[in-house]
Amino acid sequence: MPEIPLQSKIDRYHVPLLIYSSLLKEAKTFHNFVSHFDIAPSVLAYYRENFALKTPTQVTWIGQGLDKGASAKGEGIAMMQSKNQLIDFVRGNYHLSEGQLYQLDGTFNEDVAPDNAKEELSKCFELFKRKNKLFYTQKDCYQTVSMSTILDP
Repeated sequence: MPEIPLQSKIDRYHVPLLIYSSLLKEAKTFHNFVSHFDIAPSVLAYYRENFALKTPTQVTWIGQGLDKGASAKGEGIAMMQSKNQLIDFVRGNYHLSEGQLYQLDGTFNEDVAPDNAKEELSKCFELFKRKNKLFYTQKDCYQTVSMSTILDP
């Protein structure tokens, strides 16, 4: 939305997630970087653990859950600037945007980062794009794809 002034490259993706329940005893703030991809795995895991909901063993979502999100332990989050521009990627406290690496703090501020983490982040982003392309071109969500198929097409 171009009419909203942006403070940084990552600012366009900053959307608060609020969870409400009358059963919550206190307010809590989580400082994880997550995306809408991470909501479904968390909600279904909650219902599976608390209400014995049967969930499939194989799923097609790419989210890691609200507890992991874009953490350095997760695969990272690719973000589309528009319907045709997949140029942003977040993993851990790094944001790769149009080839430039930024370091994020806990409040979505970012500064240009040294390039020492750029190669690893770029590889993770390329791996995501390969997985995405493979899934889209095959359009078969039931096929199991090995990592070697993705890495060595």
